[in-house]
Amino acid sequence: MEAPGMQNCAQFDTGLGQNCPAKDATSGGNPRKRLKRLGYLAAGLCIVGAVLVGVSLFHRPAKKLSTDREWTERRAVEGTCSIANPSPGPAGVDGLERARRLAVGKPTAEQIATARNTQRVSEIIGGEAGWDYLFPMRHGSGQANGAQPYTFDNFLAAVTQWPEFCGDKVGPYYPNDTAEIACRRELATLFANFAQEVGAQIPNQADGIPTWRQALYWLSEIGCTDTTCSGYAQCTGWAGEAWPCTGRGFFGRGPYQLSWNYNYGPFSTAMFGDASVLLAEPNLLLDDGWLAFASALWFFMTPQAPKPSGHDVVYGHFIPSEADVANGRLPGFGAQIMIINGGLECGSPNAKAAKRVGFWKNFAAHFGVSQGENLDCASMRAFDTTSSTSFNGYWTQAWSGACECQLVSWATPDTIFDYPSNLQNSYCSCLRRNFGEEACQLTNTPAPPP
Repeated sequence: MEAPGMQNCAQFDTGLGQNCPAKDATSGGNPRKRLKRLGYLAAGLCIVGAVLVGVSLFHRPAKKLSTDREWTERRAVEGTCSIANPSPGPAGVDGLERARRLAVGKPTAEQIATARNTQRVSEIIGGEAGWDYLFPMRHGSGQANGAQPYTFDNFLAAVTQWPEFCGDKVGPYYPNDTAEIACRRELATLFANFAQEVGAQIPNQADGIPTWRQALYWLSEIGCTDTTCSGYAQCTGWAGEAWPCTGRGFFGRGPYQLSWNYNYGPFSTAMFGDASVLLAEPNLLLDDGWLAFASALWFFMTPQAPKPSGHDVVYGHFIPSEADVANGRLPGFGAQIMIINGGLECGSPNAKAAKRVGFWKNFAAHFGVSQGENLDCASMRAFDTTSSTSFNGYWTQAWSGACECQLVSWATPDTIFDYPSNLQNSYCSCLRRNFGEEACQLTNTPAPPP
């Protein structure tokens, strides 16, 4: 995430009035991605108003309680919360299927060895030898100091966690592509962004290693510690309440530079079923290489509506609407830049975007796939609700005032992608957040994909 921040600053860009610092890993961090979740604060005021109206008209308690929270918690305890399962619509259901993960935790050795997509990735890369060729300067390899988290085995473990990464299902935008061609394009895309986010980027390197093969050099933003880079935290408002600040520095870590508490929290939920794990100890991304790679794939495989996921663009599942076409949002590497860091690199000619395109061209040539069209995003406008990829993917308290949640299009702390294989779990999480822990019980048993 440009320094990336996966969801980074991206996730709550204008919604929180947040300005992400434009940094590079080579100069103290990478630029923050902009995942445009617009207007939630304003919409929140509407929700509050609607809830108060609903309370007044439909649910007047026998005696006045001291707070609205006390009242809603009592209703939850009395069992009046609705355990429903609203559908996010066809686009949301398709997105859930492609974003689904295995159970929480690192895949087992058997799962890694037998996963069809992981076998395909290993064959295309060329095994350990191919990995060494592509990333000779990866952290801890002898060209960079420290431990060596960016191993081939750790990458394969992360790949296994997302069965649709380099999977079999190629979308209708590329009707003539085989799964192998799509996978080669997917690897070239991911690795080009690795080179931009955490590459050494040393011109005329002493051993003659070109810059596109200098990826995975950095683990985290240079010079950052809990005290020197403590600013990557939104500690107030609904984001601060959902993912509390813990005194730790949520600066960029890993190949996509996961940043900000409102990214560490959701990623922690995805990997551990508990947002507090990485909020309490974000350095787990530095200590565990598979988790570092998982943070990159989590961002790449998970749509943040109205943006598509990077995977959906690569695999041909993004079919642009008329509005997308009119605003330059077309499948190609340029759309990847918009997804990752559009707020800083798109809308006009940009040197960083040009460098990213150069990395893409080199990796595309290495993997034997066409560079394609629409390589940059200079004339592209941000994804919005007119895009074909826009859908209601976030839960919020129902406007009716009833003890239930509903799906909306703007960002909230609860998204259907928190538990892509069990939609009721994300719904339950919304109930618990708004009506108390007794509103419903989360289940540790994943439901079948929708």
